[in-house]
This record gives sequence, structure tokens and C-alpha cells, in this order.
Amino acid sequence: QAEDTLTGEVREDEFDMVALATPMVPPDGLKELAERMKVSLGEDGFITEKHPKLDPVDSLVTGIFACGCALSPKDVRDAVSDALGAAARAALFLKSEYVTTSPEKAFVIAEICNGCSECVKICPVNAITMQNGKAKVDPFQCTGCGACIPICPQEAIDFKNSTTKQITATIRGVLADKTPEEIRIIAFVDKNVGYTGMDFLGLDRANYPENVRIVAVPTTAILGKKHILTAFAYGADGVLVIEGSEEIDEKFTKKRMIDMSKEIAAFGIETMRLRYSYVPLPVYKKAAELYTMFTERIKKFGPLSQEKRQNIKQKLQL
Repeated sequence: QAEDTLTGEVREDEFDMVALATPMVPPDGLKELAERMKVSLGEDGFITEKHPKLDPVDSLVTGIFACGCALSPKDVRDAVSDALGAAARAALFLKSEYVTTSPEKAFVIAEICNGCSECVKICPVNAITMQNGKAKVDPFQCTGCGACIPICPQEAIDFKNSTTKQITATIRGVLADKTPEEIRIIAFVDKNVGYTGMDFLGLDRANYPENVRIVAVPTTAILGKKHILTAFAYGADGVLVIEGSEEIDEKFTKKRMIDMSKEIAAFGIETMRLRYSYVPLPVYKKAAELYTMFTERIKKFGPLSQEKRQNIKQKLQL
């Protein structure tokens, strides 16, 4: 007895010989290697490509490429094609006469910095040093986690291409057409892992409430009290924060969001209007469920009052 997987028909016949194909599983040691290289794995245990169509052999880490059965079950022909593609991508990467780094790193506004060195203490890779009484970020050593940004009491650290002004402008833009009676939710999603999951939701044609507006940020570790309150001030009725990196989740965002609930309560905002969730890439479908459940919760609370929004704007001088 067997099932025809193409038609869904269950068949029962007599055969002289039955050949059973064994399932193809991830190679031995792939998980350990991926953890060492900080490469993300999918829910099936294989390496996740940057984009299944546009970057089929690129991992989510720049300069690391994968091919063949490290990505998914493949036959010999597909594995060879992948290997040729990965070799070509690696050759182009190594051929360069110099190493470039992403400009999207933290930077210090020296005129504002008072030399308190709080950023030096929190940096996980020792990329920040004190020079002449001012903090300075080494762009080649900085990994762009952004953990130093909300910790600065002077707001003297910002993030290139995702400055506080730029994030604020994005928030205002996605809330500009909101009516007072409408429920709208801002979802801050890290764009390295979490936003890739959102892209996969689109490829899967997954459904979630249309009143959710996604704001991509480099990592959720850059989010501070001002970012969250700004979203509420300009029209958000609920704020959802989604992080896809386990390291950022464990080291920074999880604890900060717990503390953030107390911060927004001081402005008269219900703590349940803010929610944080760690959504790694293998379980990206969880995000659609989160959007739906969180939307239902906020609908029960109703829109945030204009008085509370004005209070936030006055205190933050927005």
C-alpha cells in the first residue's frame, strides 16, 4: 500500500520488489559548524540562503557561501551547479584587493559626548575606546549590534543609515494616514534575520492583519525608550518588537523590553500595549500568529487617547 504524492491517491497493488528511498538529512556536524560561523539554520536543519531566488548560495553572513546538501536535499546535478555558483561568489569576494565593511555601524557625535564611558562598558566586542575624553567607535571592529545607542545618557551615539531621525521619520510616515478611530500597530523588526522571515511570509502568501506596519531596524538592540514612545506619540496603539538573533535577544533586548514596560507605564500607557518576541528564522511563521493575536489584544484596549499622545510629545519635546 502506498500513496501517490502527486495525486493524493492511496494505492494498493502487488509488486515483485519495493525500493524505499531513505530521507536526506543535514550533514553531520553542520549544526556545530553553523554555530561557529554564526550562520542561521532553517527549521529543517539546513543552512538558510539569503534569498532562494536572488542569492541562492549566499548565507545571511557576508562572505560565507553554501552549496549542495548543506542548503537542502539535492541531486548530484543541482549540487554541482550550487558548488560552481558558490565557488564563483567566493572567488569574487577573495579577489578584491581590499576588505570593505558595511557603513551601517554606530558612530559617536563628539560634540555631545561627555566621556561617561557607559558605551565602553556595554560593547560586546570592545569596539569603543576613550580618546581625549571622548568615545570613539572602530568601524572595522564594530559588529553593528547597536547596544550602545540607548544606553548613552547624552544621546551622543547614533547608527549610520538608521539614525534616530530617520527611524522617527519612518514612524511618522507609516502613521501619517491613520484616523483617530483606527487601530494601528508598529512592528519593529531587525532587518538581518527577522525581516528575512517577513520576506518569507510574503513568499508563503501568509496572511496577517493589514493594520500592522513593519519598521525595519538594524537590530532591536538600538531601540530605546524614545523610539517606543515616539511610535505611541505619533499614532501607534500598540508596539511589537521582533528580534531574530539569539545573541541580541539574550544579551540586550529581552531585559530592556521588560524594563521598557515600566517606562511606558509612567506615561499612563498600559504595559500590554508593548510586546517583545524572539522569532528565529526557523519559526518565522510565528510572526504572522503574533501579529494576529497582538492586534486582537489592542482592539480590546481601543485607540490610545490623544491626551496621552500629547503628553508624550510635550515631555519628549517632539
